[in-house]
Amino acid sequence: MDPEQGNKKKELLTKLKTPYRLIILNNETLEEQTSFNLSLLNLYMLICTIGLISGLIVLSLIIFTPLKTYIPGYADYTQTGEFIEMNKKIRELSQELEAQIVYTDAIHRLLTGRHETEADVRFAESAEFSDETFIAERIPEDEELRREVDLRESLVFSGLTANEPVYDLHFFSPIQGFVSMGFNPAIRHFGVDVIAPKGSPVKAIMDGVVFSSDWTLETGNSIGILHRGNILSFYKHNAYSLKEPGDRVSAGEVIAIIGNTGTHTDGPHLHFELWIDGQAVNPETYINFQ
Repeated sequence: MDPEQGNKKKELLTKLKTPYRLIILNNETLEEQTSFNLSLLNLYMLICTIGLISGLIVLSLIIFTPLKTYIPGYADYTQTGEFIEMNKKIRELSQELEAQIVYTDAIHRLLTGRHETEADVRFAESAEFSDETFIAERIPEDEELRREVDLRESLVFSGLTANEPVYDLHFFSPIQGFVSMGFNPAIRHFGVDVIAPKGSPVKAIMDGVVFSSDWTLETGNSIGILHRGNILSFYKHNAYSLKEPGDRVSAGEVIAIIGNTGTHTDGPHLHFELWIDGQAVNPETYINFQ
């Protein structure tokens, strides 16, 4: 080691350890109030200790209190309770909106005659691609159906327009079987899938009027019935339907035979939907399928 460098270190250490006396005097009388024995080393250690304690206090406040949310770039707003609750409500509203769109689109197609028929599918398969929308030709049955829906007063049958509480109504089970897939609007499954033996009859859940009896590519042979209390019921994937639009049906009356028609199916079953006041509801809340 260089002797000169060693001497400098000794001098520095000596300065750090050299004791000093800090005296506090009264400004007016110059009387000594108190005094402290200090060295530069003691002062340095005191400053470091105070800084370390202050740093630990600030760090604890940031980690264990909401203060961290006010630090720019630190807080993850997606993890705050308020954001999570708001995001949950947005998802719920989005699901309700999608269900309402499905409902209104079905009614719109019903009233305008834009039904997807077997002839439509054959035409789409043979025709070249076009941006123009194909509208199925209106048929007399559709015209009659539109008149019935537009003029609900013409569907004169007892209690159709009564506003009876839903829980006071009795729903007949459309079919007895095993529910293979339940109500789940999050995946746009607005009803339940019920498996039953081949050839099982599908029955109306209440008295009502058939407002839809048609075939679509996705749901095959389907029937829609209007009931009192602004209630709609849908029966899809039937092997064949036994009712036509405008037919009046009674609770428990056979309206179709269970089947496997349409593309959205992988075996014989009934897809049943229940809509109340324009909202899809869980059929299992009101009906026992066992």
